[in-house]
Amino acid sequence: MVVRMTICLVLSYLWQHCVLETSQQVGTEFPTAECDKGADCFASDLHFITFFDRQYEAVNCKDTNEFKNRVVVSCIRFIPPTATTWLMHLAISHSVTQLNFKAFEIFVWVGGNSKWCRRVVGSLIFISLSLFIGLFFAGIMSEFVSSWLSFVMSLTIPLFLHSTYRSSKQLQN
Repeated sequence: MVVRMTICLVLSYLWQHCVLETSQQVGTEFPTAECDKGADCFASDLHFITFFDRQYEAVNCKDTNEFKNRVVVSCIRFIPPTATTWLMHLAISHSVTQLNFKAFEIFVWVGGNSKWCRRVVGSLIFISLSLFIGLFFAGIMSEFVSSWLSFVMSLTIPLFLHSTYRSSKQLQN
């Protein structure tokens, strides 16, 4: 499970930084930084029904006036491929992969030898998932979870801890 989770995380990272950059913002401000990068932006009303009817309008990047109402602005752009960018992000992906695997090994070893540490990991599963869900629906994390990568990263933490807990329990047995 940790291998699958890490592959999903690394592929999301590579997709976000090497192929297709996406971002979202909620509010009335104009997406100036995204328009300067050459992104295509689309705005939709901040309303629950928008999720079902998918009504959106293209944002004119030449008109930099702020929006009248709160809107969700989604921006997307293709990243021009360069060898140095790909090599840099492949190296970062390799480092993230190694970090996940080593952290998993250490947490499983510590949790397998200590019932107290296993309980801490079990409580961290609940705390991290409920904290993420609570902050997300409170609107505080809407800035952080503005891309697919940050959403995937936020949900892999409880999954990583759950896999660690289960494996440490098996090691203890």
